[in-house]
Amino acid sequence: MNGSASWWTASPGRPALPHGRVHVWRADLDEPGWTNPVHAAFLDDSERARAARLIQPRRRRRFCAAHAMLRTVLSRYVEGTGPASLAFVSGGTGKPELDAGSTSPPVRFNLSHSDGVALVAVARACAVGIDVEGARRNVRIEEIARRQFHPDVVRALLGVDPPRRAAAFLRCWCALEARLKASGTGFAAAGAGLMARMGLPEPLLASLDAAEWGGVAGPWALSALDAGPGFAAVVAAEAAAVAAAEAWLETFAASPLP
Repeated sequence: MNGSASWWTASPGRPALPHGRVHVWRADLDEPGWTNPVHAAFLDDSERARAARLIQPRRRRRFCAAHAMLRTVLSRYVEGTGPASLAFVSGGTGKPELDAGSTSPPVRFNLSHSDGVALVAVARACAVGIDVEGARRNVRIEEIARRQFHPDVVRALLGVDPPRRAAAFLRCWCALEARLKASGTGFAAAGAGLMARMGLPEPLLASLDAAEWGGVAGPWALSALDAGPGFAAVVAAEAAAVAAAEAWLETFAASPLP
């Protein structure tokens, strides 16, 4: 389940995060260390309540691990604050944010997890969104695409060779979801109508199944990520904020505390 070693590298204790750079962290939520009680103690009452509502033990365990991982990562960017002490608020669109007094310039972040993989995107004073999706069997790709995607996206997707179409479909989904999350909307709030109006520029459509994929789509810079076999992932960031950076993306592996 691990992504390529060349993608996810060990990080310094507090990595430098200049303006115009985005850090993405990856964690294997099934790694035994995440069940250490010290991580459960990081969660606040609202996170524990959300976890308690999950019926399946594995989903509950992965939810707790993902949120402990989020807090562990963010504490690296907030001087003098441990994972359990981080305070979150809801932004104007309901997107979680760190309390305004935590950092200056403000640290923006977004979390996504699917099956046993979690990704966290972090930036300073720059909106970010991220989505990871695990492959599913017997997905009616064409039916879902025609219902959810812009016609140009559907056309490009159906032009991909059938053996690679499922992976291209997941990449499209992640790209659109990451843009919605970066804007603070998210698919659940936006619904299919907005998603169907969100196209992708021709260079991105022409390379849906390429090993390396990324570019600018409207106000967002997009980059595909190697989340591991059977997964697709895309991060989105404000294009204007990252335009000046020669390489705007850095990726790290997140590990549980010993």
